[in-house]
Amino acid sequence: MCRKFGIVLLLSTVGAIWAQQQPYYLQQCPRDEAVINECLRDSGNKLVHYLQKGIPELDIYEIEPVIIDEIGIVLGSGPDGYRALFRNIQAFGVSNITVTNVRSFFICSVKHSSNASEHLPGTRSQLRSIFMNAICILLHEENSDLDSLQFQLTCEIPRIRVKAQYRSTGVLILVKASGAGDYWGEYEGVKAKIYFKALANEAADGRTYLTTDSVKMDFNVKEIQMGVDNIANGNTVIQAALNLFINSNSQELLKEMKPALRTKLTLVIRNFMDRLFAKIPLDEWINLN
Repeated sequence: MCRKFGIVLLLSTVGAIWAQQQPYYLQQCPRDEAVINECLRDSGNKLVHYLQKGIPELDIYEIEPVIIDEIGIVLGSGPDGYRALFRNIQAFGVSNITVTNVRSFFICSVKHSSNASEHLPGTRSQLRSIFMNAICILLHEENSDLDSLQFQLTCEIPRIRVKAQYRSTGVLILVKASGAGDYWGEYEGVKAKIYFKALANEAADGRTYLTTDSVKMDFNVKEIQMGVDNIANGNTVIQAALNLFINSNSQELLKEMKPALRTKLTLVIRNFMDRLFAKIPLDEWINLN
């Protein structure tokens, strides 16, 4: 009887240890200011590598294409102002993203020392640690909900290929440009900055998970080629005029599209982050010990 109990206890212990093992698709980072940003960058790129193939454990099987429902642009005013609506926008190549830099801002650590004397002063970082611990202790005494984590990611994507359906009305370079068809675009040298603030919450399983509190992003593109095909009425004059205008003014058009596109992309990023955070506990991202 004792032998059977011992075997069960051993198996339970091994199972618990196995369950807490670090997942293959993520690198756990230490809570060390000197290395955490570089480590989070490498961990992010490791995660991207496996996301490209799909991670069944996270219920993520494919991440492309990235789909945006619609965005619109308006050029000029009055009844003849040019208006275009792009729908079912599909972006390919986003999964080739590389995280080039991470900046982390910990506002009251999720787990902090309650005894500042544990740290011996000697360096600026040690003094800062003592100071931050003291502040966090005071804040926690006032409000236990002030814990938050903030990050800024710098990312690069070599090339994004986009296709969509479009419909336009109005006049463009003296040509009536009302019509509909297929839009295509190739965006090379994409650079983006993503800032997000996350909140840590303890779940029913006793582990701490993150949720996004806010997300902001901006981006720029080095080179753009785009155009329209298969205009519904088959008017080659309109198609040629549109393609000439689009490729001659690609950066200006992107500038007009940017506010709406940035809003849509921010929502896509936030939803994807929340999918990851719901599946990956904080202690698999960062060693809290």
